[in-house]
Amino acid sequence: MRPIRGRTKASKVLLFALFAVNLFLFNSSSVCALLNTEEILYGGELDDEAAAIIQAGDGGFVIAGTTYSFGAGDADFWLIKVDSSGNMEWNRTYGGPEADVTTDMIQTSDGGYALAGKTYSFGAGESDFWLIKVDSSGSMQWNRTYGQATGEAANSVIQSSDGGYALAGYFVQNESNTDGWLVKTDSVGDMQWNVTYGWARNDFVNCVIQTADGGYALAGTTYSFGDSAYDPRCWLVKTDAEGNMEWETTYRDEDEESKNFTGYSVVQTDDGGYTLAASAGFIIGIVDAWVAHVDSNGTMEWVVTWGPIYPALVSSMIQTADGGYAVSGRISSMGGYPTMKSYLFLFTVSSNGTLNVGGLYEGLGDNFGLFAVQTDDGGYALAGTTKSREDGAHSEIWFSKADADCEQIPEFSSWMVLPLIMAAVLVAVVMRRRICVKKL
Repeated sequence: MRPIRGRTKASKVLLFALFAVNLFLFNSSSVCALLNTEEILYGGELDDEAAAIIQAGDGGFVIAGTTYSFGAGDADFWLIKVDSSGNMEWNRTYGGPEADVTTDMIQTSDGGYALAGKTYSFGAGESDFWLIKVDSSGSMQWNRTYGQATGEAANSVIQSSDGGYALAGYFVQNESNTDGWLVKTDSVGDMQWNVTYGWARNDFVNCVIQTADGGYALAGTTYSFGDSAYDPRCWLVKTDAEGNMEWETTYRDEDEESKNFTGYSVVQTDDGGYTLAASAGFIIGIVDAWVAHVDSNGTMEWVVTWGPIYPALVSSMIQTADGGYAVSGRISSMGGYPTMKSYLFLFTVSSNGTLNVGGLYEGLGDNFGLFAVQTDDGGYALAGTTKSREDGAHSEIWFSKADADCEQIPEFSSWMVLPLIMAAVLVAVVMRRRICVKKL
């Protein structure tokens, strides 16, 4: 099957021109309605960052992140429960005197939550995997660290079919080399086994899922298979139920001579294959979000790319109720210039690789990542990290909701926008005619 592509190089140049004109004339039409959209911020006097969002059983949402504003130390895990409108119901922090950073969160089979990340406060070394289990009210039930004297960090956690947990991230072998690391625990967090994956250079796992055969699939980034130490590729590893590698493969777009390929997410599809999301750097200044489907052996079947001229950096991907995918992340301002904003983004792809809709969200002007969950009504709840571009500003957790077309839900229906514009034009025409009559 011929790969499906979102753009050619020529179309990227055209998009650059259109996007630049669009920003200059309209400050981006896709975000102009945001002034009338309800957005809620959570945070304190220091930086606070989002890492995951899920919908709770009562219709509300649970947001996990890292807080530098509250808690016991430098940084702590932060768990926030809000109602369906984003009003905070409760929040909890977990941590010690040093930095403890959240990277993922899931709802567990008993209605509670499991949070994963890295801790500098506890454990055996510089940083360790940290797994925290809490009940439905956020009260800690137990926590475990996993690691050695070198630094380790968990990037993903799932609850396995036996009620235990699988955590994936990276393991520092020495000062110049990291490997992907998979840790399997029982239902109370005691380690059952662990396996590292990697070769001569740095390799990282960013996502783990359990597959239909009871094994695991790991998505991440490898530097070991590139042409140089500066040529990362998207990496997919398939293991058996005990973590033994069955196969691995890497991806890059050879036709586009892509560089800086970073894999973030993977889901298994009904056909037994896998869909991956990555950030793919093509030429200087252009980084696209990249979504690809591979068969059960890792062979590519289709690929689609999305992104304006500014770098589009993926944070996560979820599978939607219709079998498609929703990919979220941030569009970085080119070079960090103070006059150029960054944006949060969400776009969808159908199950056959057709690029559907997408939306840009302004936040406070400078944005650092977005996570999404599909809601019961087919829309999306969004949790990101944003801050003002003013000097001395701190980041906050940003919450909003979007409809099925990825458009933020405004205070008035979108169908009213065109009549309002037409009415404004009509008023302007009438006023101009009145002025002309008076001159006569």
